[in-house]
Amino acid sequence: MPTPSARTGITSTTRTFVIASAVGVAIYVVLLLTVGARLSVLAYVLLAMALSLLVLVTAVRLLIDGCARLRRALSRRVFVTTVALFLASPVLAAGLGYAAFKRAFLLSFVPDALHVRRIVYEKEARWGLPFLALPGDNETGLRIYALPAAVAADVHRGGVDWLDRMPREARAPSPDQRDVYDDWHETPLDATARGQATATYSGIPGDCGFCIEVEPEVWAEVQSIVNAPGSYYALGRSGVIVVSPSHRRVVFMFNG
Repeated sequence: MPTPSARTGITSTTRTFVIASAVGVAIYVVLLLTVGARLSVLAYVLLAMALSLLVLVTAVRLLIDGCARLRRALSRRVFVTTVALFLASPVLAAGLGYAAFKRAFLLSFVPDALHVRRIVYEKEARWGLPFLALPGDNETGLRIYALPAAVAADVHRGGVDWLDRMPREARAPSPDQRDVYDDWHETPLDATARGQATATYSGIPGDCGFCIEVEPEVWAEVQSIVNAPGSYYALGRSGVIVVSPSHRRVVFMFNG
């Protein structure tokens, strides 16, 4: 069994792979600079595959030797913890990245001028291929956001006029102009907006085509917002948005 060097912790086998990889890269570069134009595509592919395999094996050997040296230097508990964190870090990074992307996506449906930062409730469903969203898929959803107190006070005082006077760039919730809310009205919702708002199963079979089931207390709050005066709504390309200063809520519903 190869013995690791006392200074570097790298075995002689690994050193051989490192030297071979360096020589292989050098030969590949020389070939490209000298007879590259005369090499066929197949030769390029085979050389690249062989070199990639050699470099991969070398990297694995270096990782194994490094872990062995780390194991000798650390206690068993610290070593196991370090390896576990190392293995879990890509999953953790991916999870945090996805959570940040999802939050930004959900907030992108609300106009910037409302300064919404917190998502209170979110539920949606899509009918189509399991892992591939297509333009013809049916989607239904309900999202509820917390409206800051200062903005709620402005909307309460100004109503439709305040919402209509928002700068146009502030009415667009995302750079790609997914929705620009221009024509605001006071609740209750009209028939067109109510078509987007039937985003839940009401208990009546066949009441709506593609629906999701929302918790009764959540749906009761939504109904009290959209069916009573004092809130304001606008239609966008994706759905209907309702701003309720009294409830300090922004409701976004889509069904289609």
